[in-house]
Amino acid sequence: MKLKRILSGSLVAAALLLSGSSASSPSEAIDGLAVGAVVPEVKSLVVQSDGGTEAASYTLIHFWAAYDGESRAGNVRWSRYFAKRPDSRVRYVGVSMDKNLSVFTNTLAFDQIDLSAQRLVENSKRDQMLNVYGLKIRFHSYLVDAQGIIRAVDPNPEQLETIL
Repeated sequence: MKLKRILSGSLVAAALLLSGSSASSPSEAIDGLAVGAVVPEVKSLVVQSDGGTEAASYTLIHFWAAYDGESRAGNVRWSRYFAKRPDSRVRYVGVSMDKNLSVFTNTLAFDQIDLSAQRLVENSKRDQMLNVYGLKIRFHSYLVDAQGIIRAVDPNPEQLETIL
């Protein structure tokens, strides 16, 4: 009888410990950032590699990976959208979460996407970025203004036109 109480008490204590540890820290976004949030490290994500001096009013940051079909298709869709409709008010940056440089470059070559608007996250920053940007469940796109404030999450082209 005493052993039964000890086991029951241990199970209750374990359940309480497990339920308490499932909460996320304030700096960790579970399923993405919200409109109005400030994007962390936005300048490092959108650093221009082409040497251009003009700054767009907005940046569409799309996170993707070769192993995630939906996000990869989104990268192709947005890359082609901006190639066909250049707009000085918004610039596009595709941010790959792939672990391997050759996977990144080969995927872009296969998808016929220009490298100039693409970034590969360093492996040392990958886990942190997955947590901070809420990319563990699924990848997202963020429309960010010049101050780094999110103006839209996962917008489609029609929503983008409305915002602009």
